[in-house]
This record gives sequence, C-alpha cells and structure tokens, in this order.
Amino acid sequence: MHNYKKLIVTVILYSHLFSDGGSFRGKGINEIMGSRIPISFANLIVNNYNIPISQINPQRGSFLIIAPDGVLQYLPDFISFKKSQGFDVLVAGLSEAGTSAENIKDYIRNSLIDD
Repeated sequence: MHNYKKLIVTVILYSHLFSDGGSFRGKGINEIMGSRIPISFANLIVNNYNIPISQINPQRGSFLIIAPDGVLQYLPDFISFKKSQGFDVLVAGLSEAGTSAENIKDYIRNSLIDD
C-alpha cells in the first residue's frame, strides 16, 4: 500500500459540471430527469432546476485514471477498492491517452462524451 503514496497517478473524478453555459453537462431538464447524475451534484441539480429529488437518478459516478504504462500493474487493488465503493472505473495508460497535455485533455473530453 505504501507504493500508492510514491506513484504519480492522475486520478480524475469523472464528472464535469456546467460544461455548457450554466447547464449541467449541457442538458436540459428533461434530459437530466432521464439520465444518471453523480451523487455529489444531486443537491445542486435539485436546487438549480427545481426538480424533486425523487425525479432524478443520483449515482456514484465514474473515475478515470490516467497513469504511466509502467504504473498500471500496481493499480488493481485501488481499482477494486473504488469499484467496491460503487464507482465505475476507467483506466488508461499514457500510451493510449497520449503524452502531451493536449492529447490527455482530448482523451478526457472524449471519455466524458462517451460516458
């Protein structure tokens, strides 16, 4: 477990708030009521959209982990732990995501769209 403290791993909570002009992920009220909502944003959505809490589907959300390829072999315990907490976990090595900041941003953006 001490290895995790020494690893440089980019762990990004796989949620994106207010991506399009003040709306939640660019969605209207009807789209929000029919889709999964990260549980951490449930209160925000209920208050901003005046939707009763019973009308939304809050869930844990997803984690996207982008790490150097050599580090991926050390992540199974962490991945299992996050899955046990109810998160969907997506893992990508730098060979898949890219090595430049722009490549990684594009990978994150595309992953958000796919999710």
